[in-house]
Amino acid sequence: MADGTTKEVNVQINSEETTFTFVGIDDGEYILTETSAPEGYKKVNPIEFMVTADHNVLFTNLSERNTVLTKLNGELITGEINLESTDESELIGKVTNSKNKISIIKLDITSKKELEGAVLQVIDKEGNIVEEWTSIKDAHVIEGLKSNEEYTLREKIAPKGYKVTSDTTFTIDENGNVTSSGNITKDAEGNIVILVEDELIKKDVRIKKIDVLSEEELEGATLQVINKDGSVIEEWTSTKETHLVEGLNIEEEYTLREIVAPEGYKLTSDTKFKIEENGNIITSCTTTTDEDGNIVLLVEDEKTSVSISKADQETKELLAGATLQILDKDGNIIKEWVSTKETYKIEGLKTGVEYILRETKAPEDYKITQEITFTIDEEGNIITTGNTITDENGKTIIVLEDERITYVLPAHKNPKTADYFDLYVALFNIFILGFITGINYLRKYSQV
Repeated sequence: MADGTTKEVNVQINSEETTFTFVGIDDGEYILTETSAPEGYKKVNPIEFMVTADHNVLFTNLSERNTVLTKLNGELITGEINLESTDESELIGKVTNSKNKISIIKLDITSKKELEGAVLQVIDKEGNIVEEWTSIKDAHVIEGLKSNEEYTLREKIAPKGYKVTSDTTFTIDENGNVTSSGNITKDAEGNIVILVEDELIKKDVRIKKIDVLSEEELEGATLQVINKDGSVIEEWTSTKETHLVEGLNIEEEYTLREIVAPEGYKLTSDTKFKIEENGNIITSCTTTTDEDGNIVLLVEDEKTSVSISKADQETKELLAGATLQILDKDGNIIKEWVSTKETYKIEGLKTGVEYILRETKAPEDYKITQEITFTIDEEGNIITTGNTITDENGKTIIVLEDERITYVLPAHKNPKTADYFDLYVALFNIFILGFITGINYLRKYSQV
């Protein structure tokens, strides 16, 4: 009874044990409680209901009173029951049991993203596989599991790139509540969901910074490993030792980027790499193997390079014999050389620094040209105030051009009669002077 007291009621059960008839219920408030649910179903919550009866009808004996109710009306208060009155003496209530139901979803342990491709099993206490399925984006629903029995949830095959997770156990009680050794949550409708969370397989990668030609290890480069979302996973400055980056996801593409090159080197291009489950590395960059058999990614840097030619301003012919200098902003001479018929090449100049190119001595018959400036950017491109050309390999050459000195001779005039007269007079005067000098000389020595 609703007030907590009990009252014996005549119950009639059909042969299939699916229908229970309570006979002789008088008016009042009642609670219908299920003490044991069918296998695979959860018990219904206690149902409170109220019965009212019309007692104006007289019964000739008690047995009639115990089998028939007059003007019987039912009113549902709480619970899972539908009361219908078929006639004035009968009230039918239909109680429905819900099957035990459990939802299971496969997730990435970090991102909580749904994972496809895992093969999962639910195993009973005898080791029998109750259900096996392959995970998709949506939760998998299993119905009809027994109450109060422990089941094992096992991952047989993990999605590609993930570790197989450990077994978990769970139990559904008679009220449909779930207890589990793993993690559980509730969906939008309030249903319990068991989470099977997988961790990505992690691998390490070794990276070395070297000179592209000498293969010497380079210090001072700033390098980054960047994931597919553009986040920097690790950043470091190179040393003479190989750098180890730990805990990278397999089957995920990463970018290896140099953001600062060593002094005298230009930045190298980005490279991509991906680690396979067996430890093999797929990459666009050069690799080697260390003494322990580990794959090492090589970040190869090329020294900065500037090519300089000395040429005639008009003919563009290369000139030998000019003394040229490269100076830094403080006037220090970085390099000095004498030009030849070949292009001169200097390597290892710093990037981002303005240099002066000066001619201190020009080739014979040429003027000293005006000095120019140039800078090498991080990618090795040359920016200059002077002239440049591009060779057959696409390389920029700075051309320092000299202007040839022009000598001007006086022009010859056509002789005229007056010009010849003046010439004759001059020659005559010279003759007379020489004659007189000769006579005086002879007289002097004849007297002796």
